[in-house]
Amino acid sequence: MCGDKMLDSFITKYKNKFPTSSIIILEEVGINNLYVIVETSLGLCKIRKGHLMNGVIPSINTALNKNEYYSNKANLIHNFKYTYDFINYTTAHNKITITCKIHGNFLQEANDHLNKKGCPKCKNIKSSILHSNNPTGWSEKNWEKSTKESKNFHTYKIYIIKCWNDFEEFYKIGRTFQTIEKRFKSKKEMPYNYSIIKIIEDSCNKIHNLENKLKKMNKDKKYKPLIKFNGYQECFSNVAHIW
Repeated sequence: MCGDKMLDSFITKYKNKFPTSSIIILEEVGINNLYVIVETSLGLCKIRKGHLMNGVIPSINTALNKNEYYSNKANLIHNFKYTYDFINYTTAHNKITITCKIHGNFLQEANDHLNKKGCPKCKNIKSSILHSNNPTGWSEKNWEKSTKESKNFHTYKIYIIKCWNDFEEFYKIGRTFQTIEKRFKSKKEMPYNYSIIKIIEDSCNKIHNLENKLKKMNKDKKYKPLIKFNGYQECFSNVAHIW
């Protein structure tokens, strides 16, 4: 009980000093409770109480899960253009493996990527030309290559899901080699409620071609969700299908 009162007292002091802070203090840890676990928008961090009270902002160096923290930060900067399934973050200047949805994996210094450096093959390609040549993002070759490197491979599949919240309702068409549950494992991947309308499993080539066909069939029903997430460009107000 005494520990709870000490934590409550510290939280009150912190809120009084930093009333606009979005940091949530969860618990005290360490010898003599010198540290606290805090929740930030990018992940959980462990930081000294004194540093927090002196205005030090939790960073990746204090993150409990550095890969998760880095991925969340990079997604905010690059607007979910890349995926980070293969990263192993150690320091800001070490290279990590980043996955471009068009050209596949590439190595880049972690800090450079957070400074808005992206896929070298995309660098000089205008997005309008890119999407007209390859409207579904991943090329078939690079998608198949990525599946061979992933530990999450299940089957090649195309899916249609219905998404909704209190304000919106729409459909998403996509392809994945993971289970649907793994593909949308958290609110960051899918910030809406969803239900599965249809799943078709087949070869990489057939799934790739079917996705292209479905998206072309429904291009006049394109929908832009109010909440952005990885794949928000693949949404439709309604869906016509071929089965």
